[in-house]
Amino acid sequence: MNIEQRINSLIATANELVEILIVENQALEENKAHVVEQLLKNKDALARGYERGIEALRKLPKAEIQAADRDLIEKLKIVGHKVDDLSKINGKLLKVAIAANRSVIDAFADAVVKAASSADTYGETGAQTGASDKHRSMPMSLDAAL
Repeated sequence: MNIEQRINSLIATANELVEILIVENQALEENKAHVVEQLLKNKDALARGYERGIEALRKLPKAEIQAADRDLIEKLKIVGHKVDDLSKINGKLLKVAIAANRSVIDAFADAVVKAASSADTYGETGAQTGASDKHRSMPMSLDAAL
């Protein structure tokens, strides 16, 4: 594969990655975990392919890169900046989503502990002790997407 074919291939990969990052970032902003999950494998494969392609270009002799079409190199730079910018946004959005999910899980765990500590028990004489009727534990469910 010559240098221009490599650059064209890398531009195509980067453009696909840009499209996925745009969709994923929107899904993260709208709290659509199922969409993020569906994009994960493809995003991961494209990101790895893009990184390998960039690394391969860096290893080429400078003269070979300079011989390539300047317009192609400029297109690659532009799409590379888009990937970088969207990746930074993606990282921030993922951190927020993880923190939000962690707080929900922590709240759930606290509720379980409180419910367990107010459960009825039986004393030595067989009499019930513990929570009154108004403090009885309640069944809870957790969204599997968390």
